[in-house]
Amino acid sequence: MVVYISGQITGIPNRNRFAFNDAAEKVRFEFPQVHCKIINPVAVGERVDERFAHANMDARVEDEKKPTWSDYMRECIRELTYATHILMLTGWEKSKGATAEKELSEKLGIKVCYSVDDLIKSYRRAEQTGEW
Repeated sequence: MVVYISGQITGIPNRNRFAFNDAAEKVRFEFPQVHCKIINPVAVGERVDERFAHANMDARVEDEKKPTWSDYMRECIRELTYATHILMLTGWEKSKGATAEKELSEKLGIKVCYSVDDLIKSYRRAEQTGEW
């Protein structure tokens, strides 16, 4: 199972890190017995930041290039394509990125869950029907 966590990042202090990390911990707690990879977009964003920082150092550019919303979303969407489930955090509707991730998930057949309880139910259904 690969769970992508989706929610509002832009405009939230510290990139909403607490909510994303809290959700990741809850998923880890509920699924200790199964192989479960969690994709946290806050960590994905940090990788984008690092890539830009290294590029700026290597180029020795006076005008530092900063990642755009598009740069972050491209990397997040790439990661999302590996997910079997997407966990939507409270307030996701306020985010154009999370809205796009949800729509893409529906088109790709990634199971959309709105709580860890939904995720547990989805996993149990899949176990019973042999989808795993």
